[in-house]
Amino acid sequence: MDAVKSGTDSDLFDVIWTGTFVVIGGDGAIMTSHDGISWTLRTSNTQNNPRSIAWTGRIFLVVGENGTALQSADGKGLFVAGEAGVILTSP
Repeated sequence: MDAVKSGTDSDLFDVIWTGTFVVIGGDGAIMTSHDGISWTLRTSNTQNNPRSIAWTGRIFLVVGENGTALQSADGKGLFVAGEAGVILTSP
């Protein structure tokens, strides 16, 4: 298989598949792809390095350096800072 350009020069740290690939990387890079070939850069509003991504069944959660915590309902729209003090439970 040939390498595919992601569209970012940032290091990539984690990936999740939920019917769509969501990849996180350095300098706040978040990208999505339906096929793993064509990638779309998403807005994270952070320059901190995200390190891990999870899907709760309702929202994407991203955690990273310097206490960065982001969430997105669909992985495509804006990843915004999570609310302080929110306790997440399984559905």
